[in-house]
Amino acid sequence: MSEAKFTKGPWRVEGGTTVVWGACNPDDLSNYGMGYPVTDCRITPVSNSSWCQGPEYEEGYANAHLIAAAPELYESLQDVLGLFPLEFKESPMVAFALAALAKARGEV
Repeated sequence: MSEAKFTKGPWRVEGGTTVVWGACNPDDLSNYGMGYPVTDCRITPVSNSSWCQGPEYEEGYANAHLIAAAPELYESLQDVLGLFPLEFKESPMVAFALAALAKARGEV
């Protein structure tokens, strides 16, 4: 298993936007503690053109919050997998979790 190379957490969503910031200072909730942008889950208004359809407002915000939780989810999944007894290491549930971690590391 290779080491993850993503931006250090914690990540958070800038209030009222869909911008996800990484390497945040958890003790500084001002703009100065935001770290630097990881991604923007841009939202687009509903359009009749199929080529410019994007997530609507609620979906964009929900995507941003899911992405902001990614470092904690990754670390938690690794920790939980370490609790499984050896006989469960070959179970489909563990294989699914290991595949998700590999996907997060860009291995698949």
